[in-house]
Amino acid sequence: MKLGGLNLVCLKSMCDSLHVSQFLRLLKSSDVKSLSHVGFWIGDSMCELQSSLCSTACPVRIPDYYANIEALIVEAKVDGLITVNGLKCLTNKQIYHHHTSSLPVCKIEQESGVSYQRIWSLINLPILRSEERQVSYLLVHNKLPIQERLFRIGLRNDPYCQLCDVASICDTEHYFTSCTRVVSVWQCIREGLINMVGDFTDRELLNFMWSSSAQDKEAVWLLGSFIARVWFDDSLHPIKREEMFGYLKFKFKADQLGSRHQMNDIPSLHMVI
Repeated sequence: MKLGGLNLVCLKSMCDSLHVSQFLRLLKSSDVKSLSHVGFWIGDSMCELQSSLCSTACPVRIPDYYANIEALIVEAKVDGLITVNGLKCLTNKQIYHHHTSSLPVCKIEQESGVSYQRIWSLINLPILRSEERQVSYLLVHNKLPIQERLFRIGLRNDPYCQLCDVASICDTEHYFTSCTRVVSVWQCIREGLINMVGDFTDRELLNFMWSSSAQDKEAVWLLGSFIARVWFDDSLHPIKREEMFGYLKFKFKADQLGSRHQMNDIPSLHMVI
């Protein structure tokens, strides 16, 4: 969530960095007796933090606190940043950025080959309402409680769709694109999206995986509105095209009048609705 929440790439890394920086802050402000105490328990790789620190006692078992600090410093590879003269200049921000510079690529980037930062920036556009953004975010991360996911975590007896007559596994792609409840509507929405961003697969469109386009904003509005409408529609009957497009027209007018971030007129949208 590089652009969302607390603007953190990795929450665990931030907690580890705060842990280390707090220890270093205490270390640089400690008196001689405290330094001697720390020096008794300190790990070998940390002996050079202060000239007065030395692991002379060489205890058989380093206490958990000091062992954890030593492990975090080694794991984050910031031991090279920690010097006697530079101890006072080292900040949590430096430790954190150094720690996150070598993080593995997140799962969604490995699977799609598309930058997660770009996908999140699309979902985070202010033209989407909070509930639309939330559903889109959960969909992209495959966290919506759809039949296949509920079956996978042991909350359903089978993964098959309960909303249509086709014996298909109900994953996110089926639920929003090929289920008989939405298939006719999706085909029209898909045509509109292709006119805006180019020809992509259903999965790529549904997960905001298209390449950069001049009509990104319009496409996000259309797709986010569709996803939220389908998800929050509790009825089991098929969603009719005229009902969906009537909803989109109404929502477009409402968004134009009520949003602080008004959209320009969407010429490509008229081809759909």
